[in-house]
Amino acid sequence: MAVRALVAAVEAAGVEREGFLAEAGLGATGLDDGHARIPLADYNRVVLAALSSSGDPALGLRMGEDASMDGFDVLGHLSEHSSCLREALQMSARYARIAVEGPRLELSEEGDAATVRVTLLCGESPVVRLTAEFVTSALLRLFRRFVGSAAQVRRVFFAYHAPAHRAEYARIFGGREQFSHEFTGLEFERSW
Repeated sequence: MAVRALVAAVEAAGVEREGFLAEAGLGATGLDDGHARIPLADYNRVVLAALSSSGDPALGLRMGEDASMDGFDVLGHLSEHSSCLREALQMSARYARIAVEGPRLELSEEGDAATVRVTLLCGESPVVRLTAEFVTSALLRLFRRFVGSAAQVRRVFFAYHAPAHRAEYARIFGGREQFSHEFTGLEFERSW
């Protein structure tokens, strides 16, 4: 799922598909099977190749910003057909293991706030950063699908230091981003 999104983002940045796949050590055939799982080590290699090939340090933010629910395979379809945001998040949390290894969503609600934590996305590696950017910006896009295109979250947390392209975070998250936090996630109005 995320590897196909990476390939599409790199192609959109003007990089030739076959050359990128060769640099990443992937064959095109594995990408055609929507049910195939790519080992985490291969995903890490693809992310590093995507960042190198595209020359875009904010690639993960752009991927999430441009993501369609179709790009998330079964999780996207479940979310798209959910009756409300809570159901979409619960479905994604419940069925994520089918589609991806690694990060999971955890929804918590307290008072008038709700928080989605994305587990395992902490640390300073480029792989963690790109994945966190992709997931958080895609979640913002999902929220806006249910709440309205102008909706803004209260805060967006990242479990790593602010990168050099911090201005792109501010553009997407409206200055609500916080770095060096204990987890990666988003806080928003519980009423959503």
